[in-house]
Amino acid sequence: MSIPVAAACIAGVAFLVLLVAGPLGNGELGERLFGVALIVDCALLVAFLTRRLTFALAVPSIVFGGLLVAGTLKFHYLTTPLLAPDLVYFVNRDLLDVATRYPSIMIALVGGMILVPGLLMLAWWLDPPRLFAAQPQRRFLQIVGASAALALVFVIDSPRGPFDDVFAKGMWALMNDQNYLVDFFTSFYQTEIHIPPLVDDANAHMSWTQNATDNPPTCDLRACVNDVARASPQEHPDIVAILEESTFDPRMMTICTIPECTHRMFESDGRTRATGPLTVHVWGGGTWTSEFALLTGMNHSTFGEAGLYAPYNLAPLVTASLPRILHQAGYRAIAIYPMNGDFINARNAYKFYGFDKFYDGQDYGLSWESPDSDLMQVFDRIYATEKAAIGKQPLFVMMLTLRQHGPHMTP
Repeated sequence: MSIPVAAACIAGVAFLVLLVAGPLGNGELGERLFGVALIVDCALLVAFLTRRLTFALAVPSIVFGGLLVAGTLKFHYLTTPLLAPDLVYFVNRDLLDVATRYPSIMIALVGGMILVPGLLMLAWWLDPPRLFAAQPQRRFLQIVGASAALALVFVIDSPRGPFDDVFAKGMWALMNDQNYLVDFFTSFYQTEIHIPPLVDDANAHMSWTQNATDNPPTCDLRACVNDVARASPQEHPDIVAILEESTFDPRMMTICTIPECTHRMFESDGRTRATGPLTVHVWGGGTWTSEFALLTGMNHSTFGEAGLYAPYNLAPLVTASLPRILHQAGYRAIAIYPMNGDFINARNAYKFYGFDKFYDGQDYGLSWESPDSDLMQVFDRIYATEKAAIGKQPLFVMMLTLRQHGPHMTP
């Protein structure tokens, strides 16, 4: 068997393995047909463009196979599949920082950077052009075939095409799915922000009063803000909001009766003014969405599936927020972040939310492995410095913890 024939056989086997392990591996019938149609059409497109049959089988096997491996690794370590917006928002130096904590991801990154172009060049070299010899009538057939295959790619990968049901899954289903190739290509259309219609002017001034007659009268939102703003600054308490990453009150689980389920942080004491759940939107798959809800009073999913990436695409659109309301009452708002400020676009997002100062955790020696106790020491330093500088001006501090969250797979 000659080398070109052997290469063609290997490419054919790899193509079949891709189909079996990829779209045919799981998912409903429509999803399987979508994945197969997309892969086969891409192979046809490459074949018409290059006139190389082996190379046409090798390209989707290598490229789609790489996406399949990347999606599998991301789901294994981060419990979410690889999605198209990840290539826009997360392919940066933070990716290397994450990969250093997961040897398998680092090996896959380095291996992919070497193997993908290397295998593509090898397949190109072993497969000289054979299809559609350079004759005018056959060249015309090649152009028509390539154009049709390219158009078919857009038809297949369109929410208004023959596989529209596949695109109707929604981001929540994608985040919990393991049909990695299908999820990746359908997620291209989950990146558009949809601004909901504004309420009428008549409804914008509604009174936010309680209905119960036995409760004391309350002011509407604007009146409350104005009342607070008229008070002298020293009358206002400092406010500290700590978002405990991946932490919940274990007492919610009635089956949890061991001593470890009871901690002072969940108990009221003599200094507690009020207690109870904070009413914000909580959504698995991105703590920054709960952060967005706390700071803006809005649910990220109100703006469509792309709201998942709130620090990137929603934060710049924010015009009203908790820090801005507190500004009207004379507060200074600062944020203490446990990671590099570029992580998840945090530095820019907090600026859009209206914070006066952003403290980068790395500037204070914090890292992914820093326990909450280290963060509290940094908090004490920053709080003392801020209070010494602003005197009686009230302070609002927003701080996140991280150790509870990652790295995943760490005992």
